[in-house]
Amino acid sequence: MGREEPSSLATFGLFRDLTSVEHNILATQISVRSHAAGEIVYESGEPGDELHLLLQGQIQLYRLVMTGQTLVTLSLGPGSFFGEGAMVGASAHTHYARCVHPSVIGRIGRRKFLWLLSAKPAVALRFAEKLAQRNSRLEQRMEALAYKDDSARLATLLLSLAEQTGLGPARVEGLRSQEWGNLVGAYRESVTKTLNEFRANGLIEIGPGHITLVDRPNLELVALLGGGSLAHRAISNAEVRVLLDSEGPAFS
Repeated sequence: MGREEPSSLATFGLFRDLTSVEHNILATQISVRSHAAGEIVYESGEPGDELHLLLQGQIQLYRLVMTGQTLVTLSLGPGSFFGEGAMVGASAHTHYARCVHPSVIGRIGRRKFLWLLSAKPAVALRFAEKLAQRNSRLEQRMEALAYKDDSARLATLLLSLAEQTGLGPARVEGLRSQEWGNLVGAYRESVTKTLNEFRANGLIEIGPGHITLVDRPNLELVALLGGGSLAHRAISNAEVRVLLDSEGPAFS
């Protein structure tokens, strides 16, 4: 989609220590564009020399594994940055970036951003903190994929996404049933079955295009121990898929 005028960055966490005047100056150095849902922002292997700033919308970062399946590594909401490899020496992107919702993304070139880091140590510190947090989340995700069952992985993902996507602590929107499978590294049918078990046990509610976390303490317990005790059913697995794939508000 087309190019837009730079918007205010006052609420962007990475730049919270800048003054209003500095925000205005920074905005003149950033190009801002809108992107459609489903649009690929960049591909793995594509050269990169910009930091991407997600101002509105939702982004998935993913890789294609040898089996041809999609492995989603991160799902990001407003206030997040991505493509940071270009800032720390990588000449090409190592993953794909796709818009889940219509999104507004700012871009700042490598030279300009590195100058900002040198001129504003507070921004450099926040950048380093965010990178460390992201690496920790990736390590937790890889551990979950390696050692946890589907229930534990899905519970962990729900809790993580509810905090990451900026939609409040108890709601996750905009992911279809197949995308949930990609995120947890499981077949769609297995994810649908597990979500149905969560719903039947009162851990979540499933609406058109969204999931609401209802019982966080027990969901956290499942994330830790797995879901072997969840065996009740309330609705059919097919109905769960219909709800997740509905064209509700999250897909407008």
